[in-house]
Amino acid sequence: MDKEEISRVLSEKLGKEVKVKDMILVGSGYHSNGYKLVTEEGEKYFLKQIKSHDLGFEFPERKVASLLLSHSMANRAGLSPKSLGVILKNEKMEFLPELSEDTQIFQIQEYGGEGKSYLTILDEKKNKTEIDQEDVYEIEKIVDYISAIHKIKHPSSDEKQLTAVYNDNIRNVIGHQEYMLMLLHSIDESNPIIPPEKQGEFLSLMLENMHYFKDRPVAVWTKNPTSSREKTSGLHVP
Repeated sequence: MDKEEISRVLSEKLGKEVKVKDMILVGSGYHSNGYKLVTEEGEKYFLKQIKSHDLGFEFPERKVASLLLSHSMANRAGLSPKSLGVILKNEKMEFLPELSEDTQIFQIQEYGGEGKSYLTILDEKKNKTEIDQEDVYEIEKIVDYISAIHKIKHPSSDEKQLTAVYNDNIRNVIGHQEYMLMLLHSIDESNPIIPPEKQGEFLSLMLENMHYFKDRPVAVWTKNPTSSREKTSGLHVP
């Protein structure tokens, strides 16, 4: 890291000239390194650099989200020391803009045509008591689309990193609120297929499979010696 570059982003953020003269490593943990920055004016700042690539930090997006959450929670609480923001460095260092409840968030992509949303399809079927051929057709289309994405291997060739990414995705299938819990939470109590009182059993089976599949990112078929069900040991996923 370059002291001049850090001086530049701090000057832009604070609206005054800041010159960092010393950058001292004051702590190194599993997930990050911590540096004390000392300016020519005698001011001190703390710089945290995320370095881990596992246990929830397999993806750069996850690292950014973690620091943004830490930044916003600290400032809402009004605790000291105050957080100044989150910095990204590609070609140069840049502070991310501040987020608030009024921040409008968008994504733009190429146009792929019109159709029903997944939520609309689910809402239309929530009162059904049996799966028919139309359901099977729609499920197959969704599965084909998702499986094509998950067949794409992670760009890393490091076995440890690939295993970490694989395990993270297994955990997310169960624990991510959007993947699983929000879907279950929205199911009505009268649902005949998986009402709330049966969801615990469903999640229990998911947890059992998590422990079966973890640390096994090689695509082979095998049998679980403690079960008659045939399972796959998993696929590399992005």
